[in-house]
Amino acid sequence: MPDNIYLPQLARVASIKEEVAGERSIKTFRVEPVDGELFEHQCGQCAMLSIFGRGESMISIASSPLIREYKQFSIMRVGRVSSAFHELEVGDVIGIRGPYGNNFPIDDWRGKNLIFIGGGCGLAPIWPVITTAVAQRDNFKNITVFYGGRSPRDIMYRTELEKLRGAADVHLSVDKAEEGWESYCGFVPANVMDKAPSPSNAIAITC
Repeated sequence: MPDNIYLPQLARVASIKEEVAGERSIKTFRVEPVDGELFEHQCGQCAMLSIFGRGESMISIASSPLIREYKQFSIMRVGRVSSAFHELEVGDVIGIRGPYGNNFPIDDWRGKNLIFIGGGCGLAPIWPVITTAVAQRDNFKNITVFYGGRSPRDIMYRTELEKLRGAADVHLSVDKAEEGWESYCGFVPANVMDKAPSPSNAIAITC
């Protein structure tokens, strides 16, 4: 673990998963340390990722701090650096430094209802809080997740969200109705208003 958060460690891309295809595609990368172990982080923090010779960018850490073997990042292709990440292959080496930013005080939320609200790539920054809360399920009351995308093809972490059912109430939505879609049609805030979760003893986490 580095003593200086401003010096990059070397990390190897262990896996790449395409979450969303198209012009604004999203890929999820899991990276592992080349030597030693990566820095520890807290829910809500981010890291500076670099592709040598191409640039660097600040990206939300999308894996729970309970996971020590790797760190996960979900990156939308929107510019030069993010496009360079989408060209990576398993086994490629990148630079990573951090952690940076504030964290969610999840330990202060014990005994409360948690309501997560996200849309599009905004699920990634709150995903570590969701998965950490589910892993510590006995510490919290109801866990509710509202998440939506433009279309069913734009829903990221689809398999992972389905696995949450039972431990959490998961409400998915798409902006416009499409054939075969059986969940809510409309924007995420409208779905929240429709389901009307109680604000009593609750914390809302949104991105």
